[in-house]
Amino acid sequence: CFTGLLYPLHAINLNVLKVKGRSELILYLDIIKKLFMIFVLFLSYRFGVIGILIGQFVGSVISYVPNSYYSSRLIGYSIKEQLADIYPSLLLSAAIAGAVFVLVELLPLTSELQLTILGLASVAAYLGLAVMFNMSSMQIAVSIFGIMRIQK
Repeated sequence: CFTGLLYPLHAINLNVLKVKGRSELILYLDIIKKLFMIFVLFLSYRFGVIGILIGQFVGSVISYVPNSYYSSRLIGYSIKEQLADIYPSLLLSAAIAGAVFVLVELLPLTSELQLTILGLASVAAYLGLAVMFNMSSMQIAVSIFGIMRIQK
């Protein structure tokens, strides 16, 4: 899950490079990142599955830097701005995840009921708090959904 946190930013930055016609740069970055991830895997496999997972997360964070650096140079959308844009969503997600973690320990329910009840409660809490805090990502999602609903 932690490794996937930066995936949307990776994708956006690579799409910027594609739109700007920098396919050679994408290839170069992918080769460098793949070689780096092989190196990380080689270092982390000795520490078992947890070590590999931590290595993948560290590799994802480090791989984000060159992606965002080049797209920042092309469109002026800096690493700091990108991270500031996703920070509210990450903070809200972390708060809800923490609450769910505590509730899993406190509620004597079967795994199926925990997944169902806490899963639905998490989605409702996230959506409700995102609307309550007037998060820009929620406004964008609502506007996109509204447009899609009108077009059908």
